[in-house]
Amino acid sequence: LVIPMTHQVIARDRDMAAQELGFPLILGAHDHEEYNEVVAGARVLKCGADARLFGVVDVTFADANAATAPTVEVTLRKASDFAPDPAVAAAVEKHEAPVARMRQSRLCAVPPQIEVLSIKGKGSKSEL
Repeated sequence: LVIPMTHQVIARDRDMAAQELGFPLILGAHDHEEYNEVVAGARVLKCGADARLFGVVDVTFADANAATAPTVEVTLRKASDFAPDPAVAAAVEKHEAPVARMRQSRLCAVPPQIEVLSIKGKGSKSEL
């Protein structure tokens, strides 16, 4: 069983599936939207951005010796439905501390007439 994990736009994942290379499932990233569709018999799954959703995937073979394609079932789950693991939360906090200090650093003065595009949409807390 080979399951490609890609980081490309949905059009390329669809093109890969359309080639009928025998992959029952293509797990993709890059796009910020969710996709859960079947193209030429291959399930194409992208769970969106910021780990808000994750996919639970069951790949089932009818028979260990069968040459038939497996079935693929996907359940999308909200990360917010689960309580944070304290050990993981502590590790994230430890590794984010240097980044938080850097965010408070001033690298240079930006004149007020210049719109800083890199900070638009940034700084919002993800559900990680």
